[in-house]
Amino acid sequence: MVQRELSEHLSYDAVQKIKKVSLDLSQKISSLHKLKQRMQKNDDDCKLLDEGRIPNGCKPLNFAYETPLLDSVPCDLMEWRVELDTNSSVRLAKKQIHSAYLKVMKQLDATIMSKQRDALREETKKSSFTRRILSCKPVNSDLFAELDLDFEGEDFGTKGMPDDVLQAKAEVIYTHTVQSAALTVQKKKELESTAAKSKDKILKQLMESAPAELLNQAIDQRIDQALSSASSSKGKGKADNRRDHRKIHPKGISRTYDASKAFVVSSVEQDADALRSCLHETTSTSKGSNNNDGGKGKGKGKHHGGKVGLDPKVANVIPNSGGYAKFRFANNIPKDKGKGKGKGKWKGKNRVSNMNSIVRLGLSMLKSGEYGAVPTDKDGGYAMVHKTSFVAALIQSMDQNTYDPDVMLHDLSAQDYVENYASLVQWIAEDARDPTLGHALLRDVRMGNRRFISRVIANVKTHKQPGNMGLRIIHSSPGLCISPAMRWISEHIRQFFSDKPHLLRDTDDLLFKLQSVVVSESAKLVRFDIRDYFMSGSHAQIADLA
Repeated sequence: MVQRELSEHLSYDAVQKIKKVSLDLSQKISSLHKLKQRMQKNDDDCKLLDEGRIPNGCKPLNFAYETPLLDSVPCDLMEWRVELDTNSSVRLAKKQIHSAYLKVMKQLDATIMSKQRDALREETKKSSFTRRILSCKPVNSDLFAELDLDFEGEDFGTKGMPDDVLQAKAEVIYTHTVQSAALTVQKKKELESTAAKSKDKILKQLMESAPAELLNQAIDQRIDQALSSASSSKGKGKADNRRDHRKIHPKGISRTYDASKAFVVSSVEQDADALRSCLHETTSTSKGSNNNDGGKGKGKGKHHGGKVGLDPKVANVIPNSGGYAKFRFANNIPKDKGKGKGKGKWKGKNRVSNMNSIVRLGLSMLKSGEYGAVPTDKDGGYAMVHKTSFVAALIQSMDQNTYDPDVMLHDLSAQDYVENYASLVQWIAEDARDPTLGHALLRDVRMGNRRFISRVIANVKTHKQPGNMGLRIIHSSPGLCISPAMRWISEHIRQFFSDKPHLLRDTDDLLFKLQSVVVSESAKLVRFDIRDYFMSGSHAQIADLA
């Protein structure tokens, strides 16, 4: 609109600045609306906290370890105070309150651990151990009394071991157990000391080495692995020297190269040329091109559809980073395909369709005609719908009150989206104590902004009665960049809910459990549409319905 209204009256720079201000206004309006919703949710959460309930989205209280003392030991702490610094900001105040909260939790844990320590020290005394040993001594006096025998004064009811002998043996067992535990602790300390020394040694070597040297070592190691796997596979023109990272010329003259110069480039435009050069030099020793076998090796270039494919045997030569995830070298294809010296072999394959001509005609009519085929919701197959009416129905479905108004978004919105998701991934990785998990969950974010786009599609409800047929609107985001984290959460939720008998897995599970249900005469059936709750409902509404 800014371009249409002002482009004829103002300069280009002024129009661009006004566009930026307009985008900023739209973003602030959207932020104001979202802020109002967050304030309402914050008020609802405060009410739940007053009732002693944890709001949705808040991290529940985790106990470091479970012990019966948590339920039996009374809490002496009736209240706790927080002293804030004078003129402290809200951020600093929240940090101080959080620190005070953690300190109180640690003090409560210290009380539990002190009680637990006293109990363990009492149970590990020699006298306590001996007493428990003596209590294990079997007494069978009642059993022998039934025999009506004359034992001539001997006590056969204790199986012949006096208490003083058993006590002496118990003391020996106690001493041996304590010594074994002490040796175990000593060995553990020695292992930890050895590991610490090894770690310090590695850190010292890293500090003394230059970054370029470390990079060359890492790249050389990857190239070693790639060439080893490539040279061990079948193929013509293999090089004899599998470990030498050099380019072999036909005349036998070798030239070494610095791998870091091939990978570390100054701009994105140089990535393709640098990587192609490095791959050419590393694969020349394994694919037979330009090797010293007198030209007998035949190189096999993988060129398909205007792209140069990478050899999978040297794929791990490329660093695992966002800039080197995928490569297309369409501009590197020579114009005279197959007119060189015969080294590269181009293969063009014509695709032959086995589709029936009537089917092909029908698909062409669906593509260019007024009607199209849309999948049905439950009946299977497709339904013929008018394309213009179908598109109008999809657009009309987006005008419901459950959706936010259209807002022009720019790159800052996507940046905020990614930052919030990255913070969540960091929390998941820290909680799982797995640093590699964070890289895996952020994998799709590195694929670009195409992962942020969602589509609105629909199925036709042909199972409804005539006059009630409509569309089932579906928000389709199969390539959503947060899908890895969603799958990780779903996997853990599924494991957590698998042993809950009151939850249903699917329809078959419902039918199976209904066979054992006894319904009383006073029972009531509550039914509500989960779609309405998911789109616009709240917990309070479900509670009112129930």
